[in-house]
Amino acid sequence: YPYVASLQNKDGHQCGGSLIAVDAILTAAHCRDWVDEIHVDRHSFDHDQDYKVSGHRATVSHPYSNLDAFRYDFAIIFLNETFRNLDIVKLNRDPNFPNVDTNLTVLGWGATQWDLAIAPTYPKVLHQGSVRAISNADCEATIVMNQALYQNDIYPEMLCARDKSVDACSGDSGG
Repeated sequence: YPYVASLQNKDGHQCGGSLIAVDAILTAAHCRDWVDEIHVDRHSFDHDQDYKVSGHRATVSHPYSNLDAFRYDFAIIFLNETFRNLDIVKLNRDPNFPNVDTNLTVLGWGATQWDLAIAPTYPKVLHQGSVRAISNADCEATIVMNQALYQNDIYPEMLCARDKSVDACSGDSGG
């Protein structure tokens, strides 16, 4: 996945992103203030590898972005460098895709263990998982441990997906 980006600051990885042009990363708008540099085509934080690093010259959030409600939580980070030899993500322009039950791949360095009593555990290598698209109504109706997780928090511009054993977590935002 050469188009995968890690948005970094002095504390390390903060959010994910995707290379959508030779000099632009698509990420979550709520990640925009946590970025000092962007690592592209990096798959491990432990091993030396040939990955690309860039600063950024500008960030533009969606004009309707509302971070309190995570509405239109999209931003484009314009890079100082250009990466002409890397694959870029092809953006979906079809509002009817993906259909419910479409298999999707999720990527990220998000927490693999989360316990409010201790610090989360983050992986050192890029993880991937398979999920399937679900309707926004099913997403909003999700109940976990007798609690409605997303009631009144799912909006038309959002995409919902899940699997019984795979999910995104803190650190996966924007990817």
